[in-house]
Amino acid sequence: MNLKNGDGSYAISLGNVITIAVMVCSVAVLWGSMNNNIKHLEADIQLKADRELIETHLEYIVQHIEDIRKSLDILQKDVSEIK
Repeated sequence: MNLKNGDGSYAISLGNVITIAVMVCSVAVLWGSMNNNIKHLEADIQLKADRELIETHLEYIVQHIEDIRKSLDILQKDVSEIK
């Protein structure tokens, strides 16, 4: 790659320097934007995971309540038979 003209002066112009600087800045902005989006996605996934965990615990509690209700019904029948 030849960076000098035939007369010894550099072939890099101010326009080329500005173009490279703008490209570097745009890559930096894109990188920051991607990191921000990833953080938002992580937060959304964490909220969804928490919600699913709560729903699972709720289903487990409801199942236990139904088991206790059945046991109480059986006990109530047994007590009524004794009387």
